[in-house]
Amino acid sequence: MRVAVVFFTLALVAAPPVAAKRVGEFEVQEVAKGVTVFTGQTNSIVVERKDGLLVIDAQPSPEAGRALLLAIGKMSKQPVRYLVLTHPHADACGGASAFPASTLVVAAAGARERLADPGYDFGAEIKRRASDPSSWASPERPVPVLVSDGPFTLEDPERRVIVYPLPRAHADGDLWVDIPQAGLMAVGDLVVTDRNPYAGEDASIGGWIALLSDLSQLDKVKLLPLAGPPVDPEAVRTLRDALAWVRGRIHKGFVDVDPPDEIVSRALADPKAATWFDLAASPSFARTVFERVYAEAVEERKKRGASN
Repeated sequence: MRVAVVFFTLALVAAPPVAAKRVGEFEVQEVAKGVTVFTGQTNSIVVERKDGLLVIDAQPSPEAGRALLLAIGKMSKQPVRYLVLTHPHADACGGASAFPASTLVVAAAGARERLADPGYDFGAEIKRRASDPSSWASPERPVPVLVSDGPFTLEDPERRVIVYPLPRAHADGDLWVDIPQAGLMAVGDLVVTDRNPYAGEDASIGGWIALLSDLSQLDKVKLLPLAGPPVDPEAVRTLRDALAWVRGRIHKGFVDVDPPDEIVSRALADPKAATWFDLAASPSFARTVFERVYAEAVEERKKRGASN
């Protein structure tokens, strides 16, 4: 299902970003008045509000979460009132247990369901990135308190925030966060600019393509991903087109009657794959995308009564 997105980000031109500085373990940059990105292992976004601070994403581990709170404390004496989680993967929420019990944890309903499932491997991507995956210890999972299936607003006289739970895309339980007064949107791992997107078992490539199409049509807004610098909406078209190319290439394998167990490998071996994905990355997650597209194609064919 595609989301009909109506954005009301103000036609306000954000002030030029302030030069980055080092605070503790983080590179810190104010990207708009009252909105600061703390870059450590990932990006965490801090929004200053009348009612306290709102933090978007918690770093990948409790240790990194504690370091983030220390860095925030050097910049502001306001309490951290909200922690918004863009999706239920450890790179976004692994550090949530470091936050005070008084912090209200906000997530999409799908994220809470996933995190409550002991069989859900929310650290799959982090483990694949680790030099020694066997040494990775799963942190305490957050328990979101404020959850929803539909958009809702956290009102504030200084900077209101609108949270949009989304259909399954990068993960089951994605959301994005609109900060209208700043002309900014936090988009988690929906936007990946290093040509190395990760697609786990809870990803929906079809849903991801649809949401990227929506994002690419925005105006007068900057997108803040979980990793990397802010980007303009048109920059997401590259990832959208890469995912769409994989879908077309996998479906071509079925049309050409390639052996089912060779469709993914043949698609990955296509010379054009290297133009869309960083196959030399360490680790490269390209195969996760191709395998996820293949699984979705098989399900679609089953629904239509087609054989594999």
